[in-house]
Amino acid sequence: MRQALLFVISFPFLAAPSGCGKSAPAVFIEAEALEGQGKLEEAAAKFELTCAHAPEGDACRAADGRAAEARLKAAEKALGDNDPVLAERLLTRALLTADDATAKKGTDRLASDEMVQGLAYQRALGHADPKDIAAAMVGIAATTSPAAVRAKAWLDKERPGIVVAAVKVACGLPREGSCSGAAAALKAAALAGPEADAATALVEDEERRIYPERVKAEALLRTLAAIATQDRLMGFCNNVISVIGIEAINRCGDANVPEPTVAVRDALRHQRMFTELTWRRTLRSIGDPALVAPLEQRKQKAVEECSSKGDAGEIKCAVAGLDIPKPKPAPKPALKK
Repeated sequence: MRQALLFVISFPFLAAPSGCGKSAPAVFIEAEALEGQGKLEEAAAKFELTCAHAPEGDACRAADGRAAEARLKAAEKALGDNDPVLAERLLTRALLTADDATAKKGTDRLASDEMVQGLAYQRALGHADPKDIAAAMVGIAATTSPAAVRAKAWLDKERPGIVVAAVKVACGLPREGSCSGAAAALKAAALAGPEADAATALVEDEERRIYPERVKAEALLRTLAAIATQDRLMGFCNNVISVIGIEAINRCGDANVPEPTVAVRDALRHQRMFTELTWRRTLRSIGDPALVAPLEQRKQKAVEECSSKGDAGEIKCAVAGLDIPKPKPAPKPALKK
């Protein structure tokens, strides 16, 4: 009798779990209610719980798709709130439970210009260097995405300070970067005010400093071209007798080409070495990568691209001259009253 009573008493407790929790339709209905209230992320999480309560039935079969659709809607809301990072996370999560049609919507949205440029904007703000931020913002501002408006607003607010700071770094001591490049950006920005005036004064000081060095570099280019011409002529006139005969030798004599003796060759070599050394010192003094690089390219042409007129021995290594604009005169110091 006692054993039977224990069995009867314990039976309801053993059966209790089947009545605990919520059924699949109930969870599904709650998820739909949350979706209707605009609580889309919560709704998606509820939809995903449907099959955990009952793996069979229509509600379970529809749950994954409804979760994906809810996250797509939440992603659109996030984009509207200018939060592409959240939108990307929601879209990526939606792809895990989406059917083919919904997955295509998600992947298309992830690849959309609005999403790509929105993410680029957020990532740009994470750069430590304001110049890197500005460089990224220029690219974003050139697009037609909603992020372009925010990028332009950022540039309007922050770029003047960045431009002035770049001039101070490049044109003032210790001169890091290209002063001419920073000066061009300052001119394009058309800034006004004391900070802009001070930056302009730095640019003009640097232009006055490097003007004599730039003029010297042009003269050295001509010297290097003349040395290369002389070297080519001596080599030509020393070898033509075995190639084209005595007539060319006579022409070389008419051109006043010195006989390529050891002493003459050594003198030319020393002249080249001294000129090259002066050239390197001059470029170091100029110190502006945007000016130095073209000078190096022109020097390479001056010593390597030499024209000739065949048998006559008329060889010339030359480089086109460049007029260096004169800087503004230094302002006169204010007279003491």
